[in-house]
Amino acid sequence: MSAITGIVTAGNGQEMFAGHRISAWDGAGQRFDTAIPAERISEVLDLAHLNFDFHYSEVFDELGNKIPKARSVYREIHGGAEDGTRVHSGIVGDRHFQVQPVELGEVVAQALPKHLVVTAGMLKDSRMWIQVEGDKEYTIGENGVSDKVRNFWTISGKFDGSGSIVIGKVLERWNCRNVITGSMRGTAWEFKIRHTKTVMERLGLAAKGIAEGLEYETRAVEVMTELSRKPYSEQQYVNAVKTLNGDRPEDNVKGRETKWEKMMESHMTLWNAAHNANVKGTAYGAWQCLIERAQWARNIQNTPNGEANFWSAGMGFDGPTNDYRQDALALVAARSGVSL
Repeated sequence: MSAITGIVTAGNGQEMFAGHRISAWDGAGQRFDTAIPAERISEVLDLAHLNFDFHYSEVFDELGNKIPKARSVYREIHGGAEDGTRVHSGIVGDRHFQVQPVELGEVVAQALPKHLVVTAGMLKDSRMWIQVEGDKEYTIGENGVSDKVRNFWTISGKFDGSGSIVIGKVLERWNCRNVITGSMRGTAWEFKIRHTKTVMERLGLAAKGIAEGLEYETRAVEVMTELSRKPYSEQQYVNAVKTLNGDRPEDNVKGRETKWEKMMESHMTLWNAAHNANVKGTAYGAWQCLIERAQWARNIQNTPNGEANFWSAGMGFDGPTNDYRQDALALVAARSGVSL
């Protein structure tokens, strides 16, 4: 595992990451400067060292008896000096199927063939992802309020088979790389396909997921535009921070009061930051400040997988961060009279 980025390291010591003119977060990983469309996703999987598939074998106890409903999983590597090498990945139940990288790639290639691949890789929590560019960029706001938002498709799945394949429509601010996730007027930013489905079933459902993602994108832009038209004072922003994070503690036991003051200070720093000046004083700007602090202040020190959690938050994979984005959106929208 990479101790710095939370990205899995392949057997040859190179990190499982490839990006179009983008390196992994510590500068590692493989860069490719020539744009590659999703229909040629296999090339990107090779660059990201995701060129493997899974095989299974029976599991036996110390006496040689077969253990029922259990299978041992091996990752077989393709290409290069390690071609044919098998690496033990663990033991799973007999109904537990790994998502093959090539299957994840096939979903992308079939659903979004002409879209350009941005990144592909694997985090140390076993989540693989492929990210491709959307085909639009939006300007949110009017009358002096102007904010650029771009969109991506992020297709992900856990190679240990513990989760669904997720097709996410992820919006991102140009100014600060805030990732925008949250339900908007009956639409969801992600569409899940159970890992127990067959390859053909997954491909069929992927088309449905793409259609729902496009509908979500339209409604999300509508909501953000309405929020940008609504004034939102500094006091309203402070009240929102307190509602979401609690009032100042009455004592400083275990440094609670000090932590609260630092939390509030970081929120106010963002409210007054230069990169947020174009949206300051609007409900949209208040929401962006709230979720920016949640995304970039994700605790990366107190948990074994903290670093991976931090980057997961920035990619839309972290549950608590996504929940906070949704709660902040609902609060600011309600207090500014915008319907979700």
